[in-house]
Amino acid sequence: MGMFLDFVINKSGKNLPVYDITENKKVGEIYNRESFILYGGEGSSVSIKFLNPQGAFATAIIDIDSELFKTATVCTDYPYGTANIDGKEYKTFIMRQSKTIYHGDGSRWGTVAQNMLVATNNPDVGGSHPDWKEISYVMQSPNRNWVKVDGKGYNHGYVDTGISKASGYSKIPFYGSW
Repeated sequence: MGMFLDFVINKSGKNLPVYDITENKKVGEIYNRESFILYGGEGSSVSIKFLNPQGAFATAIIDIDSELFKTATVCTDYPYGTANIDGKEYKTFIMRQSKTIYHGDGSRWGTVAQNMLVATNNPDVGGSHPDWKEISYVMQSPNRNWVKVDGKGYNHGYVDTGISKASGYSKIPFYGSW
């Protein structure tokens, strides 16, 4: 099993329990259409980051045979839309709140305004910041031009998804069509 660093959604149609196999107990659940992060894997288990019942962005180790793992769907399967940028088609996501954008090295790049879009073609998140989603472009307001997010030796950047504070489909700042 390889390493995961993916922004995923529970598209199973039902709320699914989170059983932490290291603690051998239920530690919460992921609601239908709720986002969470798959960010590690070893053997028959995978690490996730999710909002637990206390509202903390918590870690759990789940079994790869669990329904939660098997039904996890990458965010790029449910974009807000698509955009042709510099001759290539990208999946777009709407930002419901103004959020910070970071260079690939983690230093601050700028911000994305509320109701503007970000563009990417992968479900990847940051290794040291799994709540940051890798992006290639950001739509700047008010002119709605696409701007490449790069620099500092990287051909990509990251946007704070807001998942550490809100992960449900109706509240999360980074949203597609799930």
